[in-house]
Amino acid sequence: MDLIRLACSTGVYNGIPLADTIRRLARIGYAAVEICAEHNELAASEDTLQTAKPLKEALVRYNISVANIAATSVNLCEKKAPGSGIWVSQEHIERIKYYARLARELNCDSLTVNPGRPIQDAREGSQLSCLMAALKEITKFARGLGVAIGVVYGPSLILQNATDVQALFTKVRGLKLAFNTANSHLACETPCVVVTELKHRIKHVHLADVGSSNRAYLIPGEGEIEWISFFRTLHWIGYKEFVTVDLSSYADMPDLAAKRAFFYLSNLLNAYKQPRGKGVA
Repeated sequence: MDLIRLACSTGVYNGIPLADTIRRLARIGYAAVEICAEHNELAASEDTLQTAKPLKEALVRYNISVANIAATSVNLCEKKAPGSGIWVSQEHIERIKYYARLARELNCDSLTVNPGRPIQDAREGSQLSCLMAALKEITKFARGLGVAIGVVYGPSLILQNATDVQALFTKVRGLKLAFNTANSHLACETPCVVVTELKHRIKHVHLADVGSSNRAYLIPGEGEIEWISFFRTLHWIGYKEFVTVDLSSYADMPDLAAKRAFFYLSNLLNAYKQPRGKGVA
């Protein structure tokens, strides 16, 4: 378990400068941050070096890393007009390439993308074909920079479950999975089973819990997911990357949520490492 390191997403800190967000999360104790590409500072920027400079200074100052860049609101495919076909959005692909260059500048080798939501009235199979074409282009570009593209799945997305993503792995060279525990649970999967079956494809893991009546994206430990079993499974498969806390439901209290998640998860991991003879389950 020594190899599992905690990171936290900056997504709920959108109104706060990223350098200050990095400071806050570092002081809580996180080893890394996941930078949300939708943050105001990144969304309006076109200059990779200019954007990266203050972030690199903050990372060095607070001795913290970037675990992942999450570009999860950029749809790779679009429908230009009612009745028209589905097209690869070249503008959005160029934006993903910008985030890949930014990841390299920040010594981060992981970039998460969202496949997008189903487009109404799309011809059967056309959106998936479009998605594959877009993923092939961005994975090839990112691979040249040493950055892996991980795609997410979820009940409301084009890729709804692990089976949907698995079908792409043989068709898109270098494509990885950005696994989210809450999305897996909502897809009626067992997260431990999925990470075991796809252990060679997982690039990044997002941690979020699910409560009763499918209330999603709770702080780990406040829902139904069995976290001890999940971390044991990560340890068993040899997962050596960061795990990122997803705080997307806590925009009104990000610092408190980040602290609660950190203390719960760090205590859980520390307890797991203790000898069983000392009464640790």
